[in-house]
Amino acid sequence: RRYLRASGESGRMSTPLPLALGNTAKLSSKGGHLTDGDLLALVDMLRENIPVEEVDLQNNPLLTDHSLVPLLRLLGEHPYTKTLRRFSINGCSRVSVRAIDATLGLLKYA
Repeated sequence: RRYLRASGESGRMSTPLPLALGNTAKLSSKGGHLTDGDLLALVDMLRENIPVEEVDLQNNPLLTDHSLVPLLRLLGEHPYTKTLRRFSINGCSRVSVRAIDATLGLLKYA
């Protein structure tokens, strides 16, 4: 509900992802055309410490540092440092050095 409410507030109601519905520990939207608003809604939901083992955001060209950096910072905190096993933003073409630096920060927990 939190994800749906937050994505609705962003002005764009997207299809709920399985993680947002609590059906899986994997956030997978490979080629899903997520927007920053969609991802920020998920970041808000993840602040509830929902277990995440995998994040696959490959080929989401609309995502930028605006949403990826907050996600990466959150994933670098406990409990995610214990549960996250895989992370991919390959093909997210609007990513800059800020998001890449934040991604490298996750490697210290690998």
